[in-house]
Amino acid sequence: MSDSKRLLVVLLLAVVVVTPVDTALSQPRPSMRHMKGRADRIEKLRAIRIWKMTEYLNLTEEQSARFFPRLRKNEEKIKEKHREKQILLDEIDRLIKEKDGKLTEQDVRKYIGKLNQINQEIVKLKTSFIIESSDILTPEQQLKCMIFDDRFRNQMMRILSEREVKVKEEEENP
Repeated sequence: MSDSKRLLVVLLLAVVVVTPVDTALSQPRPSMRHMKGRADRIEKLRAIRIWKMTEYLNLTEEQSARFFPRLRKNEEKIKEKHREKQILLDEIDRLIKEKDGKLTEQDVRKYIGKLNQINQEIVKLKTSFIIESSDILTPEQQLKCMIFDDRFRNQMMRILSEREVKVKEEEENP
């Protein structure tokens, strides 16, 4: 398959597979214009992620068609666990403010246990997804999938950092 056809397939899959945009419950609602711009950037980043993942894993069309819908379902489950975690963190924050320095070791153990349980569930979802993808991915692709998100995140952070430095330099030296 030619690179242009492959890119088209990947981008079409990205549009179909892209997960809905999160809105942070605890943050004030930004203007609609700002939200639209943020949503557009998030969608572009997700499309780039799908494209880069397809490229990095060297997925065939058939693999992509089966892999990305399953990935999306798994990411939705993980997103729900992250929501639970955020609710728990908000609860801890309220407790700290309410008890005003009168927290007990029992409080600490209780919340450490709850937080640890959620984190373990997230790890379990990620791990089982990789293992269960063996009917789609080769062992090499499974391992690449395991490390992809960290590498992609690091690459994006490096790009943003370089961009930030460039903007700062331009501001200082117009």
